[in-house]
Amino acid sequence: AQYMAYFLGRKVEAVSSLCDKGISWMPSRPDILLSMPQAIENALRPALEEAKEALGAALAGRLRFTHIRRLYPRYEYSDLAAHPAIVLIPYQVSIMSFFEQYRLNIPLLLPSRRLLAEWAVAFGVVPHRTWAGAFDQCPVGSSIPGHPNASSLGLRFDPNDDSDQEAVFDWLQYADFYTFPHILEWDSIPDLVRLASLPLEEL
Repeated sequence: AQYMAYFLGRKVEAVSSLCDKGISWMPSRPDILLSMPQAIENALRPALEEAKEALGAALAGRLRFTHIRRLYPRYEYSDLAAHPAIVLIPYQVSIMSFFEQYRLNIPLLLPSRRLLAEWAVAFGVVPHRTWAGAFDQCPVGSSIPGHPNASSLGLRFDPNDDSDQEAVFDWLQYADFYTFPHILEWDSIPDLVRLASLPLEEL
């Protein structure tokens, strides 16, 4: 909605997806699921294992992070609801799987907006945030100018600038996963592992 407002110069109302599956979180399986592109999991795996070891053998032994698709080439929503949590690193600012997982009441662990913006600019995480990014390009701005009224709506940065960390950080505030309550955010891989080790039903 804010993307449209930037170019139209007027407020636009967003209607979120519901995706209610009639199933709720009931953890019975040990693996914490990873929902992210495979390349990102491969890059983060060494840091995950190192952070687990830093917790000590007892905690590290019961923390197991597994990619959803490695565990379930095909899954039912009841499969997801049986796990302690899902670590989500999105490739886009609005993805249907987020709504589906959120409505299952599964604890969702996401990088903080500041960390995701840093990774987006440095490593190309969230590549489909912009149309050009989906084609492995790094745009520095939109092909058409924003509306003159955009700044009066609080929209200071070009939404299609993937080179400016502050611009990416600012626009990520409108991503679905940063507008819904009860999302658990982490600021580093050690912080993620610490968070995952806690009794999530109490958070």
